[in-house]
Amino acid sequence: MVSSALGEHINVYDPVSRSMIEQITRGLIAAGSDAVTATQRAYVILQGMLFRQASMVTFVTIFRVMGVVFLMMIPLVFLMKRPKRGTAPAAAH
Repeated sequence: MVSSALGEHINVYDPVSRSMIEQITRGLIAAGSDAVTATQRAYVILQGMLFRQASMVTFVTIFRVMGVVFLMMIPLVFLMKRPKRGTAPAAAH
């Protein structure tokens, strides 16, 4: 979902996207690739960049949600009963 939202802004008609694809293509041609292969690789590289950014946005979103969940669980600490002082702790195994 995040990658599709970010990917909506990447197309061949967007000047920023076009510039990025051309820069990557020129770099690959300078490294020895032919024009067709360089263009195809540029699109793959751009897709990889998109997926990495989408993964980062998803990570941040999940981190925020988990933070809110933990903050909502703090009142549960005050609802717990304290153990009695005179009893020994129960065996774990």
